[in-house]
Amino acid sequence: MAQRVLTPERSDERLAMTYEEFLNWIDEDIHAEWVDGEVIIFMPIKGRHVEVVAFLFHLVGYFVSRRRLGRSFTAPVRMLLREGQSAREPDVAVVMSEHAERFTSNVIVGAADFVIEVVSPDSVTRDRRDKLQEYAESGVPEYLIVEGREGRHAVTLLQLHEEGYYVEVVPDTVGLLWSEVLPGFWIDPQWFRGDLLPDPFEIGDEMLKAEVSK
Repeated sequence: MAQRVLTPERSDERLAMTYEEFLNWIDEDIHAEWVDGEVIIFMPIKGRHVEVVAFLFHLVGYFVSRRRLGRSFTAPVRMLLREGQSAREPDVAVVMSEHAERFTSNVIVGAADFVIEVVSPDSVTRDRRDKLQEYAESGVPEYLIVEGREGRHAVTLLQLHEEGYYVEVVPDTVGLLWSEVLPGFWIDPQWFRGDLLPDPFEIGDEMLKAEVSK
């Protein structure tokens, strides 16, 4: 499948705290990550961002569950990377069955197999530069970035090259982005161009039927 190299872009302010202090401090009402002894507190998500995250979590979760590929997660499940120096909170993450041991006590220890981040006004640099670099270095095989800001529609699917950097998947002849980690799963960027998102379960059924008819 055609691909092109994607490079990162910028950075955020953070609050100093140990990981133990972070665990004692954070609760279900706080949306934050811990990286290299510092905490990144996120603005509350709302509007379009919430809708996009919910749509993708239901779509991916339904497909993964029906195909019995593994387990899918959303916040507040964290992904502990870089030998415990970074605790990220992806919008959606999938851990395949063969890596089931990586999930324990609400934490994915090591890289998830498929990660989605939905871009919000305060996360552009974090999602498109900081996490892009960190997820590649940590070995996340596929990373999907979807715009969650009002009036923006960009969708980027990245696959990890064997040399440790991400390349961007180019759409097929009808505009679909195909996953390699989740066989039979695709993303249609057109889903995100309308005011209303499609039904994730109808799309999931369409994917599952296409797999059966092969």
